[in-house]
Amino acid sequence: MEFITQVHPSVEGVIKELDDIHNVVNHELYKQDECLWPASMPCYLAGNEDVPIAYFGESNTGKLKRTYREGLSNRYGRIMQCIAGMHYNFSFDQDFWSFLESYKGKTALSQAEKQSLSIGQLFRFDS
Repeated sequence: MEFITQVHPSVEGVIKELDDIHNVVNHELYKQDECLWPASMPCYLAGNEDVPIAYFGESNTGKLKRTYREGLSNRYGRIMQCIAGMHYNFSFDQDFWSFLESYKGKTALSQAEKQSLSIGQLFRFDS
């Protein structure tokens, strides 16, 4: 499962949207007598044949997604695709950069400066 949110200016906003998405998914899974596995590592799987490759339909996008996962299966095995994780995209809006430029007494920060500052913040981000 992949939960995708809109861009939010606050943590509370994204948490609220994720909670809403999670509730819809759980409701739909419950109707099919299914549930989300809560751990990042899968339960015992005897081999690759225990893990089907997802089917996304016959559209070009669906076929592309399946082909991508078939490639992952060939390279890493299907069981590796069962390991769950979380990633997020993090960025500062223009208001932040304007404030920082004003604070530093600069007329504009270069793209390289913005990237350096953004990457620096990721290493300080404590999950």
